[in-house]
Amino acid sequence: MKIQRIIRDDIDVADINFTNAAGATITLGYAVAYTTTAASVDGIKAVLPAASNQKTFAGISLKDVPANGVGLCRAYGYCASTFIFATGTSVT
Repeated sequence: MKIQRIIRDDIDVADINFTNAAGATITLGYAVAYTTTAASVDGIKAVLPAASNQKTFAGISLKDVPANGVGLCRAYGYCASTFIFATGTSVT
């Protein structure tokens, strides 16, 4: 985890690292969620959100992260660009 020191002129942010376990590239601005697959749960493996892991939202990817690569996501603070998607059904 990387937390920026408090500076009056900059926004507060908290970035966390993750390992891409999605099997494909996680693109800049896409949401990242921790994996809930029992064999892969180690606290840093993350995938693109799906119905099974929506409650494990980690943040927004700060760069393109290839499969099995390590990247940063913004857990708190301003993101210049995000990808938003809609579902055709309700999610609870």
